[in-house]
Amino acid sequence: MLSHLTLKKAVKLEKNKEIIINLDDDVNVNKLKQSAKSRSTRTKYLGDWKKFVAYTEQYLNFNPESKEIRLSKENAEKSLVKYVSWLKEDSKAKDLKGKSEITNRKHMKIDQDNSPPINYKISTLTRKIASIKYYFKIHRGITINTKNQNLVEVLDGIKQEYKDKDETKTKKAYEIIKKDLKRLIDSIPEDENLTNIRDKALILLGWYSDCRRSEILNLEFEDLTFEDDYFVIKIRYSKTDQGGEGDEKPLPRHGGKYCPYDALKKWLEISHIYSGPLFYKIRKQTIEEKEKYEKEKIDSIARIQKQAGKNGIKKSLSDARFVWILKNRAKEAGFEEWKVENISGHSLRRGFITQATIENFSKDEIKLASGHTDIRTVETYTNIRDKKNKSPAMFIKIE
Repeated sequence: MLSHLTLKKAVKLEKNKEIIINLDDDVNVNKLKQSAKSRSTRTKYLGDWKKFVAYTEQYLNFNPESKEIRLSKENAEKSLVKYVSWLKEDSKAKDLKGKSEITNRKHMKIDQDNSPPINYKISTLTRKIASIKYYFKIHRGITINTKNQNLVEVLDGIKQEYKDKDETKTKKAYEIIKKDLKRLIDSIPEDENLTNIRDKALILLGWYSDCRRSEILNLEFEDLTFEDDYFVIKIRYSKTDQGGEGDEKPLPRHGGKYCPYDALKKWLEISHIYSGPLFYKIRKQTIEEKEKYEKEKIDSIARIQKQAGKNGIKKSLSDARFVWILKNRAKEAGFEEWKVENISGHSLRRGFITQATIENFSKDEIKLASGHTDIRTVETYTNIRDKKNKSPAMFIKIE
């Protein structure tokens, strides 16, 4: 029998006992935490993780998702360091670049060949590290220290090597300002070809909306509200709105060749889009379709690839296809080679902000259109013009 003092001590210990609740293995919590990121971010993170799993299985002989193996934090970090080094140095890493890994297959195959290595941008490597860190926490409860010495030194080595070879991406996206936009649209034939109608609507909507590439491609028919003299697009989530509070942007209907309202309306009507994403991949015309189009000027909406996979889910244009369309249209419009090379998914947005700066809209007005949360970001577009207008170097003359 416990004495009175012993019992009293035991009760006191019980009262002071710390309750430990572990969230790492809670499926519902992890699902909601993942949903906090935008769909585009989740897709990229998952693809990055699958590539990493494929690498560890084939080169390090373990699956980081398997709970049957013991994996220390130190070895998890070492596997990440080896992976980043492999992406940079090994020619076999080329099979992973630019391909989607989100399939129903459990494994990816990494081809064994002797092709030259393809360099990843530092920003891409940084995102991959963030993705892998995220999923290590989800699957193993391991918190990767991305500031560990090995990883930092490897990244510094890559940065320095790129710098020595002048391979860092120091140039910003080419800004498609108003004169460039007119040049692009003027080069698109005014006909009933579906590709021409889609591209015109995509470019005009992208420029006037001042949206990020992901925001444009995530737009759906249900996000549009058409009025007589304008229309409104609803941005459900964005890079700076991971919580999905949303934003609405009004766009003009001023009529004419460069009107985003009329261009989008024509595309939606001719392509029979009444729900889901606004922009889809269009396959090439068959011989029969081409002959019919040449005779009757009627394009086949069967060319629009609205469904992806066996599940029939509608799938918008990919990020890569969006950039390809811009670059291809710029080539056809006769843009100089260096301009085409520097066109990216940010060119329309950057060009609109620059044009607004040229036309002397205030930073607050530009921020209202662009959706930037920090005025300092907008200032990066306006500083050069401010300096040009105010710097003494522009006015002091030696005669």
